[in-house]
Amino acid sequence: MFVVLSVIFIDLIGFSIIFPIFPVLQNIYGFTSANIGYVVVIFSAFMVLGALVFGILSDKYGRKYTLALPLIGAAFAYLWTSQSETVLHFLIGRAFSGFFAGAYSVAFAIASDLSSKENRIKNMSMIGAMFGLSFVIGPVIGGNLHTILPYILGNDFYTSRGLTDSNMDKHIAEIPFIFSAVMSLLAGLLTLICFKETFKPIKNTKKSSISDVVKSFFKSYSQPKMLVPTFMTMILTSILSGLQVFLGVWMAQSFNTTTQYIGYFWSFTAIIMIVTQFIIRSFFAKTNPIKITIVAWLGLAIGLVIMSYADTFIHLCLSSVVFYISFSFLQSSINTSVSLGGSENQQGLVFGMNQSINGLGRIIGPNLVGMIITITASFTTVWLYLGIVAVIMSIIAIIFAKKQKLITFEI
Repeated sequence: MFVVLSVIFIDLIGFSIIFPIFPVLQNIYGFTSANIGYVVVIFSAFMVLGALVFGILSDKYGRKYTLALPLIGAAFAYLWTSQSETVLHFLIGRAFSGFFAGAYSVAFAIASDLSSKENRIKNMSMIGAMFGLSFVIGPVIGGNLHTILPYILGNDFYTSRGLTDSNMDKHIAEIPFIFSAVMSLLAGLLTLICFKETFKPIKNTKKSSISDVVKSFFKSYSQPKMLVPTFMTMILTSILSGLQVFLGVWMAQSFNTTTQYIGYFWSFTAIIMIVTQFIIRSFFAKTNPIKITIVAWLGLAIGLVIMSYADTFIHLCLSSVVFYISFSFLQSSINTSVSLGGSENQQGLVFGMNQSINGLGRIIGPNLVGMIITITASFTTVWLYLGIVAVIMSIIAIIFAKKQKLITFEI
């Protein structure tokens, strides 16, 4: 488990390092609030495909190489992106990065391989903690690399490269992608060298055709025990990705927040997630996940409503505490429900589909948020609308739990 957690940590640093530079990408490529979501959409659309491909392959050939090789591929994709000169070049790099990031579903399958029914939420919370820890370090690096490098490489680092204020934005955006390439390459090599296979595919004399896989897939996901948690995954990811793309832009416009402090803000939210995940691991490991889901959706709604009224940076930070505590509980509880809904021999497919749904959420969220901002000319209105969606999701969770008899309701 230590190796896979390390791989997730290193790989997600490469992903989260990019968040503080969204305002810079606007300046370089002329993205508006309506179309900056394309950066995430391209990544997420190909992640949908990659998650399914690598999830299915991991069930067929095992986890090790279906995790390691895409990580190495992602390194080259990040390097390509760092050298992009045009919007098309940049988006091609994001497409390949997203496809290889689909291997993240294999990491969840590995955690499931190593889990019993009793400690599953515990292991899922550990992945959530690594998710949070990478978001502490990644954004700080992304927001500060351009100021740190001169101290490491010498004060003439910028002047020797002919960099001035007019072309500094391109340099600020380039460095995090190069760093991400190094992180992904390290994660891939660590997997090849240190990781021990956790799943041995069952050898079947009868070979399954593509149509058999598709039928099995739809049969599994037509059941409410899989359909509802997967739908919740998409909604949760849509809300989170909308915030990740536009919150930094809102901070820059409304509070004059610099790239550095946007990075600090994301790290602050990540610390909240880490602490919360360890609380889940210590005190809620045996709690019914659907109970956590119901309450956490309401907490998420409260955080978003408070955020919609934030008029200072401190106020925003306080609302983020409520939001990210609730998000952390939801992340662990929903992933646990998804894992319990699938058979042991289909965890790669289950989490491949789940991560594909995650990818769809990353497509829907930024585009929907960008569209609402364009129509209403207001960021705060969006946070309020998302809060209403979270309340609806809590109600859906209650109805689902009642119909599936997962919990009893007594008056």
